[in-house]
Amino acid sequence: MSLLEQVCASGGNIAIIDSLELSAASWPGPQRLVQGFYDMPLGFGNGSYATFKAVPMGLVLPEKSNQSNQKLVFALDNVLGTAQRLIDQSLAANEPIKITMRRYLENNLYGPAQPPFVATVLGGGIKGTVIQLNAGFHNLLDFRWPRDSYDLNYVPDLAYL
Repeated sequence: MSLLEQVCASGGNIAIIDSLELSAASWPGPQRLVQGFYDMPLGFGNGSYATFKAVPMGLVLPEKSNQSNQKLVFALDNVLGTAQRLIDQSLAANEPIKITMRRYLENNLYGPAQPPFVATVLGGGIKGTVIQLNAGFHNLLDFRWPRDSYDLNYVPDLAYL
């Protein structure tokens, strides 16, 4: 049983801190966000730290199952319009937005309490001053099988069958 599972099962007084790191190639740098009221320096477990900006956000964690598509749903505050500008910038460049979610324990900010979730934004919407995004990982529905596409460009002899 991991330390995070022990904290969740014990009902103790150690808080779980959720953080998100959003990145796209067209952005000037990754956007590091933490759930809470104060900016926090959080570690990556390898000795390096970065300051995560505090934002009001809500997370819906993916369920632990063997479904074909695991989704992480989160909502961010967009009062200043920064999130919308960055999303519009990545949409204009036709680039995917990568999300890394890390969960920390308040008494150990050196590294995440469990391995990070890495996902890609699948969709979302803007309603008022809130942006809601859906990110997915373990997406078996979008995998092609077989991986190689046997078309006329790959196998020109198919034209003679």
